[in-house]
Amino acid sequence: MATLGELLKKEREEAGLGEEKVVAALRVRKDYLEKIESDNYDELPPDVYVRGFLRNYAKLLDLDEKKVIEVYKHQREIKNHDQEKNRSLGKYILRKPPKLVITPEFFLGGISFLIVGIIALYFFHAAGNFSKPPRLEILSPKENETVTEEQILIKGRVDENSELEINGQQLELREGGEFETKVVLMRGVNEIIIKAKNKFEKITEKKITVNYKDQGDEETDLLRRKMIVKLKVDSESVWLGVESEEGNYSQTLDAYSEKILEINKPTKIIVGKANGVYFTVNDGDLEIFGESANREEKIFEP
Repeated sequence: MATLGELLKKEREEAGLGEEKVVAALRVRKDYLEKIESDNYDELPPDVYVRGFLRNYAKLLDLDEKKVIEVYKHQREIKNHDQEKNRSLGKYILRKPPKLVITPEFFLGGISFLIVGIIALYFFHAAGNFSKPPRLEILSPKENETVTEEQILIKGRVDENSELEINGQQLELREGGEFETKVVLMRGVNEIIIKAKNKFEKITEKKITVNYKDQGDEETDLLRRKMIVKLKVDSESVWLGVESEEGNYSQTLDAYSEKILEINKPTKIIVGKANGVYFTVNDGDLEIFGESANREEKIFEP
């Protein structure tokens, strides 16, 4: 193993310091530095000066001053007795001990801190669940949906372990929190109230509006929306044009003829000679289509 002088020289070279820099920094003669690094202490000044030099040299190399002095003392003591023992001095640790030493107490403290952190995280998560209302998702029907059946299927899902009510009636949940049931509707607008409650008494409520119309209502509405327009032609034939979402067409109406149009959607009627055509709407009063002998148009909306 290396001697003290060899170790000091090795530390200096690893630090990138030449002899001249060390001599200038410590303000000593160069031959003193060489004798220290060659363990030639007998040719140096008295012991007190050597120790002072070694302390300053240790500081410069960022070494543990006390350890350096201990090695120096030990090496001087055994130098005259067993030269071979000098080779074992390298076992001394010259570097300063690290600032952080992992002791059993430190390790146990870290484990305790980790456990406390995990417990705190668990309770934080539990507190979040405590204040969070249950998830409630309605798959069908859609809001403001219009149906023609007296019953409607309600489907959705909710957080498991929640209680579910539809219009005040409790419903059993399927696996995974899914639910499905039928609700009887009244004619017209129906409001369906779906309410979920978790074990922390937190509630989520949703309302779905459904419009129920049976086939009879649809037929009545269709008749109510239909408009009958009768056109009566005077003594001269007239060109007629009809335009609507259902299509466009034109034709010539003969003199003294009639044309009946059933209108379900907004329709534009065009005649080539307005004052030669009369019309009625739903068998109402007879009116002249226009005052001029020119082309005119009217829009009829049922």
